[in-house]
Amino acid sequence: MKRLTLLIILLLSTQLFANWTTLYKNEQIIISFLFYAEADNYNNGVVLKIENLTNNNLSYKFKLIFKAGNKLKSTIVEDDLLPNQIKAGENEGLFWIPFPNVNGITEVGITSIDIQP
Repeated sequence: MKRLTLLIILLLSTQLFANWTTLYKNEQIIISFLFYAEADNYNNGVVLKIENLTNNNLSYKFKLIFKAGNKLKSTIVEDDLLPNQIKAGENEGLFWIPFPNVNGITEVGITSIDIQP
């Protein structure tokens, strides 16, 4: 069992990130995100991409944390990946608008990462 506990926080500007930003990477998996200003024409959104770098099935679980000013929200993200599979976006359950009617996600982070074969 490979259990890793860490917290990664990235500060965001109000600009749209054109490239994926890596939250976590090891020899098995890459977890990255895109920040969308006005994802639904008003609210900020975040989409994750999770990549299996191995030729084996993987299971993952972690806590995704969002911050906007003094507001904090978190959600548990967990699923399985087939060998060399990439999951991303709303169809995979990897898109969030965590603070409806609050303009400005300021931080995104992950903690309690658990990766299992």
